[in-house]
Amino acid sequence: MFLTSIVSGLKIFTYWETYAAGLVLLISFLVPVSIIGISNKNKKCEGFGCKCMTILIFPALQVIGVTIFVLTLAPIILGLSETASWGFPWRMISLAPLEFSIFVGVFAVIAVAFAITPYLRKLYPFQTMIIGCMSLVLVEKFLGLINPTLDIGFVTLYPGFRFLTGILFMTWIMSTAGLHVSSVIGAKLGNRLNVGKDIMELLIFPFAAAFGIIPVFTYGAWLA
Repeated sequence: MFLTSIVSGLKIFTYWETYAAGLVLLISFLVPVSIIGISNKNKKCEGFGCKCMTILIFPALQVIGVTIFVLTLAPIILGLSETASWGFPWRMISLAPLEFSIFVGVFAVIAVAFAITPYLRKLYPFQTMIIGCMSLVLVEKFLGLINPTLDIGFVTLYPGFRFLTGILFMTWIMSTAGLHVSSVIGAKLGNRLNVGKDIMELLIFPFAAAFGIIPVFTYGAWLA
């Protein structure tokens, strides 16, 4: 079951919408961070201000970006359609704004908790996995509201111990790879762009966090 879900999850990368949604996510994250980085290019951004930006703005962008990315691709991830639904996140917000806000608030608290924990704050793929999988749970919870013809009352949202262990192990491998790749990219780009360490960390986050997409797709394939 686990290996089958991995293969099915990897097939999601064969859809062009996956890369289009990823590009939108990347742009929506890098534009505000780049503006902040340019404004601080000639300053030493290692103090309290940058720490607050890392702890607050960073998780907010992460939660919003990953949630919208997963919700957009949810029809493909869950095997409901061959195309992404670009309007699905906005339909969900309009139909259940309070419930959606509560879920996003929970995501934000989790992201901030990661950001203030010395070791966990570097595990970007692990953060992506948690937010992405919770977003898929959110989709399952609201599918009945958006499409009453779907019978999802008895859908199991939580996998067994072996599958969960496999997902966590996969995410650990992805986190290790993501940390290594981001460190190499950050060191090279930091010297070229002459920006502070904290700003550089924000700029390279999407590249490291992208490694957490595979576990999300694997979990989605299991749900499907």
